[in-house]
Amino acid sequence: MARPSRTWSRPPVIRISSPATTRSGPTELRVPWDSHTIIALVAPRPILLQRAARDRWSDPYGEFLAAKAATPVFALLGTKGIEQYSLPAPGKPLMNTLGYLMHDGPHGVMPADWPVFLDFLDAHLRAAKHTGDLAVRCRTTPWLARSDCG
Repeated sequence: MARPSRTWSRPPVIRISSPATTRSGPTELRVPWDSHTIIALVAPRPILLQRAARDRWSDPYGEFLAAKAATPVFALLGTKGIEQYSLPAPGKPLMNTLGYLMHDGPHGVMPADWPVFLDFLDAHLRAAKHTGDLAVRCRTTPWLARSDCG
């Protein structure tokens, strides 16, 4: 398989690894989609992307760019994505339907992340549960029965 041509220097790519794939070279060259495509598939449902500033296993800036690239799909479907143009400082979450959080620390979930997670869940799941607008509930809660959404 020929190496795909890229016009950017460091694309945000989903990393897929297993003992079978790591022996045969970089997996990002064999995956036919980039991260922003997967994020866009979640729209218009809420998603919070969480990264660490000192994470050697991921690319926080690349994931921010992927979220920014998925934002037009969220907008097309009537929800908010990433409106900020620059990478937020660690500990400053972006809390729209497509949210982004970067903590200052190593790979993993830090205790300071939990209040942000809970605020995000409250803002999106509790609001969807208690709203009287059926169209909003159907758009933001995919687990509703199809008969409820018409």
